[in-house]
Amino acid sequence: MRVSRILNNNVIIVKENKHDKIVMGSNIAVNKQRNDYVGEEEIEKTFFMEKNTRQFEELVKVTCEETIAISEEIISHAENYLKTSLNSNVHLSLADHLAFSMEEYRKGNKIENDIIEEIRILYSKEFQVGLWALRNLRDNTGVELPEEEAGHIALYLKTAALGDSDVNVALRQTRIVRDLAVFINRNFMNTIDTNSISYNRLLANLSKSLSIAATGRNGREMDKDMLALIQKKYRNAYQCALNVSGYLEKEYDIHYPENEISYLTLHISRAVGEHWS
Repeated sequence: MRVSRILNNNVIIVKENKHDKIVMGSNIAVNKQRNDYVGEEEIEKTFFMEKNTRQFEELVKVTCEETIAISEEIISHAENYLKTSLNSNVHLSLADHLAFSMEEYRKGNKIENDIIEEIRILYSKEFQVGLWALRNLRDNTGVELPEEEAGHIALYLKTAALGDSDVNVALRQTRIVRDLAVFINRNFMNTIDTNSISYNRLLANLSKSLSIAATGRNGREMDKDMLALIQKKYRNAYQCALNVSGYLEKEYDIHYPENEISYLTLHISRAVGEHWS
């Protein structure tokens, strides 16, 4: 394995089967030039990027080595904790985001996150990694970012865990879930306990249904007799579920999967309690 390009002391690019491969290691590039040999014992991490290699190269050149290193530590910890491989583009997106957040912190700007509670519920494991990342950042740099930042990190990790590269997809879906939950709560005069397990499961159901809607499928089928029983027993919750479907269509041009309405009815009924449902 020989050096193709040097990005900084800890990151180089090599050629493998005519493709750029990113190689990392502590001081791996020190005293090296193009075409110099790289020993296996020097290598700590390698990965290919399906695209955006050049963007990653430019980011590394203008971002301090410490930020890149911390981003990679977060990614490694996330893959171990989540027990999954992340989309390779997370090496670019997360490092870029961290650099931005740290710059905002240094400027004294407040880091905000209006959907942190939904992230905490829907992506709980990724959020735990985000909290770990904040502790790691504090211990290594003295920068103490708020929990809102853990939510942002969680979104990047969730996106990468799903094999995607565009965090805006997860961001939009989470905001829609929040909007639908508020819509449901208002339907029942804001009486839903948003700290309850039933509410958490309601959010998870909404998120799952939106993911199904994105595929164009109708969702999980339910026995007709069970469907009739749900509609009769939980009339208020069923009507609310129909209203949610209509609201989603009107506001976001998303068709709520028909088969999922009954499951939504059950989750609404559990969240609002026997009196309302």
